[in-house]
Amino acid sequence: MIIPQRELSWYLPLLLCLMFAAGCAGHYEVIELGTLPGGSFSSARDINVNNEVVGIADTESGSIHGFLYRDNTMIDLGPLDGGLNSAALGINDRGAVVGRSQDSNGNYHPVVWRNGYIIDLYDELADEAFGEATAINNDNWIIGSVMTTAVIWKNNLEPAPLVTHFLPRAANAINQSGTVVGQDQSATRAFIWENEILTHLPQHDLSWSEALGLNDTGDVVGWIHSEPPGPVHKIAALFTSTGAVRLGTLGGASSIAHDINAQQRIIGEADNADALRLPFYLNFASKVMHLLPTNDNQGAAYAINENNVIAGEIVDDSGVTKAVIWKLKAPYDYFD
Repeated sequence: MIIPQRELSWYLPLLLCLMFAAGCAGHYEVIELGTLPGGSFSSARDINVNNEVVGIADTESGSIHGFLYRDNTMIDLGPLDGGLNSAALGINDRGAVVGRSQDSNGNYHPVVWRNGYIIDLYDELADEAFGEATAINNDNWIIGSVMTTAVIWKNNLEPAPLVTHFLPRAANAINQSGTVVGQDQSATRAFIWENEILTHLPQHDLSWSEALGLNDTGDVVGWIHSEPPGPVHKIAALFTSTGAVRLGTLGGASSIAHDINAQQRIIGEADNADALRLPFYLNFASKVMHLLPTNDNQGAAYAINENNVIAGEIVDDSGVTKAVIWKLKAPYDYFD
């Protein structure tokens, strides 16, 4: 394969990283968070500045519940009264948690857990309807979806569509300024919503894309389809004012960037040459994608906080998914 000279700055560090993967991951250690009593499965989905983690885990009864991990303890957040399953998807720095929960009829509602209570954010959902809350900022602005409409809940907890016409959209992340990113599913394009205006994020071609994370300075990450020719795959991307920058993979065909912090540390999941799904972190300044330690198993990184602590999941030796965090080892307080 002939690599154009303009791409060498990306490929050479990546090849070196793949050759010396243990060294690239050496600044981080992986810590399993455990499971709920009687359960075997768990997955971490978000983390706040206090290193509190939320996610999903199974219970002894076989139901899936949202959890909050705090002070080395996994707390069962439970569902709405009469419901069986729930999921915790986002947490702010004040400890408020958002997600979804089944009601007594089995329908999923967007919910928020605060001070030990669960609040139904949209109790008017009809039978077979679906809703969820995906993220919350420190002003308690919550984003999510009701059916196929991206919505935002502000302080009055009344859901308001991000746009007045009901096109299918998914709202994935919100920052402290109230800027929201997600995907316009009618066009399969990444969008940004700020100052009450929704626009597609710039990209150099008509590839499909989705925005999954953003920081408080407005940097946005997600995925965009790979460049032609060849098979189409999702490739992790940073969206800029002029277009989407593809971030590469760990030697495989695809990757997804899930989150970015204020230091432009990006985390996500990427395939290696054996098509194994692996967690990565990347400092955009160096543009080198590093493999996070997984105890020689697969995994994914879903969130990173301002302490550079990362939350996600790995698959254990028996094939069961477990919630984990990755923390920098002493004396490291940075990564390249």
